[in-house]
Amino acid sequence: MARPKRAELTTQDWPKIRIQTRKDGKASYQVDSVIPLGEEGRRRKRFKDRPSAESYAAALRAEFANHAGSGFALSDTQRADARAAFAFLDDSGLGASTTLLEAVRFYALHARPGKGNITYAALVVSYLANRRKAGLRPASMAGLTRRLDTFGRFLGEPKTPDIKTPSRDIKTITRATVEAWLDSRPITATTRRNDLRVLSGLFEYAMRPDSYAGRRTRRTAAVNGWLAANPLADMMIPETHHEPATLSNEQAAGILRAAYDTRHRHPDGSFYGEDHNALLPYWTLALFAGLRPSELQRLDWRDIRLDRAEPVVHIRRDATKTKAGVRLVPLCEAAVAWLRLAPLPHAGPIIGSPSNFAVRLRRVTRAAGFDRYPVDAARHTFATNRMALTADAARVASELGHANATGVLFTHYRALAEPETARAFFRLGPDSVLDRDGKIIPIRQATTTPAKQQRTRRTAARGNPP
Repeated sequence: MARPKRAELTTQDWPKIRIQTRKDGKASYQVDSVIPLGEEGRRRKRFKDRPSAESYAAALRAEFANHAGSGFALSDTQRADARAAFAFLDDSGLGASTTLLEAVRFYALHARPGKGNITYAALVVSYLANRRKAGLRPASMAGLTRRLDTFGRFLGEPKTPDIKTPSRDIKTITRATVEAWLDSRPITATTRRNDLRVLSGLFEYAMRPDSYAGRRTRRTAAVNGWLAANPLADMMIPETHHEPATLSNEQAAGILRAAYDTRHRHPDGSFYGEDHNALLPYWTLALFAGLRPSELQRLDWRDIRLDRAEPVVHIRRDATKTKAGVRLVPLCEAAVAWLRLAPLPHAGPIIGSPSNFAVRLRRVTRAAGFDRYPVDAARHTFATNRMALTADAARVASELGHANATGVLFTHYRALAEPETARAFFRLGPDSVLDRDGKIIPIRQATTTPAKQQRTRRTAARGNPP
């Protein structure tokens, strides 16, 4: 059937009748009742000839007259109330686009939610309890709490429900309120995106507290909470795509070298302290297996299977942040060689003692020549080189433990790398990084502070061991 090429208004009377002429010359007549009729709302109906359309329009006029006449059955108070409601809509600028029926429906939906009313502070406490019960990691809980507290301070809210401190009802927080908070701070697009996601999750929980399960909550679940709708549902999330930071082969070799030789070197050539030597397996698996920093910190030596025909590292459920993160990651020959050089015994956490871990980690990166180590650079480097070597996005995404298959890989981790460069990366074993005698190739000594160097010289001058 040929589509109409134009629609012409044939009458100004209500209901409107429009004629639409198709390309084949035939015409049809549409009756459009733009004024709602009770619960049925707007009506549109098409006819082949004009008399039929006019007859139907006349019937609608008669129905509307009878429907409008029923308004005389309203009491004087109800009619006065309706007149005041129309005046309020006109003063607010909504009179031309909003009917009284629409306004009443909106009020009934938002002012009388299933669980009644709740303040922002009380909702935050309930939401955090839900996330804690769901097993959210301490670091994630801390970030969630910090963002919600920051927004609460903008609203003038207490951190916890306090009957002495007034708290704002959650239904009074609108999209404009959130936008005002975001615009009041000099934040990056990434921070803006994360803030929006946290608040949107809070509002989704307020809608479905009985079935809320984070991002996996079904939008078709029953809305039986304190809110009938998410005020941020149609708010655009900022795009924050950026090229991931990766390490060159030379930089990766420097990291491995620094992780192997991380004992402080005394001016007389001797060594003291082995705080960093335990971080060799950490950096080995970060570079050659692409494990997340949080996974590495929870990894145990029993999960590294070097005695298998194809060595692997097993990421358990309690060591990863998602169900998809449970996986077996194959280890290349270079990774196996570095792991066998790690200090004995090969037992317990691979990072050794967790105390002072951040300081020890920073000393390794500084010894490797980094004043500021790029976040997740080792994981990005593995993903980039593995992708260049295998050209198999699904396989690499599985090894990285991505929850949504290849989506995250292409969004965050994919970068260009030559296959030859990737092959050279996975051959960065001890033989290519250390000299022929197995000694450590010299690195710059950036692991000691000037004060510590001065104390070391004083100790050596007295003839005492450091």
